[in-house]
Amino acid sequence: SEEQIKAERLRAAAPLAYYIARMGVYYADMLTRNGFGEDVEAVKEADKRGGTKAATAAVSDRLLDATSIIGPPKEFVTKLDTWAEQGVDEPLLPGGLVDEAAAQLSALADALKGMP
Repeated sequence: SEEQIKAERLRAAAPLAYYIARMGVYYADMLTRNGFGEDVEAVKEADKRGGTKAATAAVSDRLLDATSIIGPPKEFVTKLDTWAEQGVDEPLLPGGLVDEAAAQLSALADALKGMP
């Protein structure tokens, strides 16, 4: 559902906002060097004004879509293939509780088996 996707996007944006605003300069600088300077500044400013919740809400769709995979397992496979072609060789999958991660990895494995 649309509400579920919105909740998943916020869930994925939270650690991204934290790393940008609260983990020193490494991640903010790296994202800035890779064309996300305005996005980084928006998150940092939101964090200063309204804390973690505001910083999470300030993560742009552009930044989130470039760094996260949100959607059904087949979408994961497609995006992982795209990332691999671009040189990503160590994606972090998935987050959350152990049972949630196990279910997500199982669904991803099933999707991989079904791909040509």
